[in-house]
Amino acid sequence: MVTTVQNKTENLKAQHKATLVGAFINILLSIFKVVFGIISNSQALLIDGIHSLSDLISDFLVLVTTKLASDEPDAKHPYGHQRYETVGSMAIGAFLLALAGAIMYSSIGKVFGEEILVPGWPAIVVALLSIASKEWVFHFTMKVAKQTNSQILKANAWHHRTDSLSSVVVVIGLAGSYAGLTWLDPLAATIVAIMIGKVGFDLAWSNIAELVDTAPSQKFIDRITEIIGQIPEIKGTHRLRCRKSGGNFFLDLHIQVEPYISVSEGHQIGDNLTHKLITEIDEINDVTVHVDPEDDTDKDLFEDSCVLPLRSEITATLSELWASDDYSFDEIKRINIHYSHGTVMIEVLLPKYINADEKLFTKLDELEWLSSIEINYHC
Repeated sequence: MVTTVQNKTENLKAQHKATLVGAFINILLSIFKVVFGIISNSQALLIDGIHSLSDLISDFLVLVTTKLASDEPDAKHPYGHQRYETVGSMAIGAFLLALAGAIMYSSIGKVFGEEILVPGWPAIVVALLSIASKEWVFHFTMKVAKQTNSQILKANAWHHRTDSLSSVVVVIGLAGSYAGLTWLDPLAATIVAIMIGKVGFDLAWSNIAELVDTAPSQKFIDRITEIIGQIPEIKGTHRLRCRKSGGNFFLDLHIQVEPYISVSEGHQIGDNLTHKLITEIDEINDVTVHVDPEDDTDKDLFEDSCVLPLRSEITATLSELWASDDYSFDEIKRINIHYSHGTVMIEVLLPKYINADEKLFTKLDELEWLSSIEINYHC
């Protein structure tokens, strides 16, 4: 969907507001979790507090990348700057993977190693508070992300969700510790690390797929072909390619139309299709339509055989082969040229006073690229 400058500004404000709200809550939770994790002897809550603190880094990334991605296309970036969001989302994913590795390294040793102290009861209160607040932040951030079609804000929302889910595991671990299973607390920290790592991997992998121009889902392609099928003037489509950039898709495709329509009609068919695609599928931001008179899926433009003479060469050749002594070649009203299946078809429109029985051209059979020439008269 084409977005106006005003909409982009409003979207950016909404994205930054959601991010700053999340950052403020992350600061408060980080302080509570780290302090009470130390006071209550809870390894899991302390690790969860560090995880909440790490959210501030992703919040900073969101603020920077959404600002960069909102810039208009320029000479160096003709497709826009949306992939700054992709890079930022990858960075969040990589950071989560690194954080998960560090937490696992610290926690696994405590499961099988040193004596573990039973955490104090304030730890479970803080963990429950974290679940409630981070779930709210997740839903609030995801709502804004969907409204503004921001991939990196969605990534940050899932980062908030990992914090919420990790606190659930912390509560389970703390409850086990109170029941005498003290090893459940560091085990909970290990499980938290695995969950964080899973989210980090998914974020990094999905954005790598975007950077290497992986095709969208078949369901998305089916939506496109369904819209194409609504225009009866389009006889077929091929070479449909789609790539993602941030929250938008860039689409290019070939459409097949009747071979003898005018250039302007073919262009208008393409414009009508483009309008339908960008207004009915919000994610599509740009469409390039190539109009074909036939299905040229197998045409190899590296082969010389696909090169046929153009109008300048054709008219020069016809002028040389003009055989009439009574009339001039320049008296021809119009020459229409059609290309089909590797050959050229020509329509010559003559003024009515030229003798229809007169032989106008010679040696036409020597032109290998010519399949037919039709003579018509202008009244």
